[in-house]
Amino acid sequence: MRYSDTKDKKEAFNRIWFKKYNSSMKDKLMSKLIVRGVEPTEKNAFEYWMGYIRPVIDNRTGKVDHVNARWSKYGGKNKKNEKKNTKPRRMGGYNKKKN
Repeated sequence: MRYSDTKDKKEAFNRIWFKKYNSSMKDKLMSKLIVRGVEPTEKNAFEYWMGYIRPVIDNRTGKVDHVNARWSKYGGKNKKNEKKNTKPRRMGGYNKKKN
């Protein structure tokens, strides 16, 4: 998706969400969130509008949850590529006897 497309989507959401009087589109958006079991807040509505909230299937139970896959359930970004806090691995050659 190009930058201008996301900018247009954000502007469209802002027009819908911050309309002065009750908007039917805002009500539809909130009802879609309720049906999917997501709390109808501004943040969740924006993420759903942008396409970030998607159905995720739990392999053990088969239950479908609608969540933002980019964020963990604890509210922080997923840190898949972050290194663990461990000591650096020693390189080879440390067992050799000195003459």
